[in-house]
Amino acid sequence: MGGELDRYSVSKSVLIASLPGDAGLRCGSSGSGPDRFYGYVMVNPKIQPAAVPDGIRGICLFPAMHGFGINDAAVAPFLELAERRRLTVFVHCGV
Repeated sequence: MGGELDRYSVSKSVLIASLPGDAGLRCGSSGSGPDRFYGYVMVNPKIQPAAVPDGIRGICLFPAMHGFGINDAAVAPFLELAERRRLTVFVHCGV
C-alpha cells in the first residue's frame, strides 16, 4: 500500500476498521508503518463498551447508521476515552 501512496506523495493515511473485531487485523500499529498509517475504529456506542484496542489513534462515530444522536448519553464514555487517550473523534454526518 505504501508504494501507491508514495506515487501520489501521500505521507500519512487513516485506515478505518468498520467491522467488529477488525481493528487488530487492519489498523494495528505494529508492522503497518505506525508513523504513516493511523488506525481508527468505528464504534456503535449503543451496543459497545467504551474501549478500543491499543495502537488505535481514532474513534469513528456514524450516528445515521447506528441510530443515535451525537448528544446521546451512550456517546459520552467514548468522548471521555478519547480525551484520556488523546484519540481523534471522527463523526460521519451523512447516510
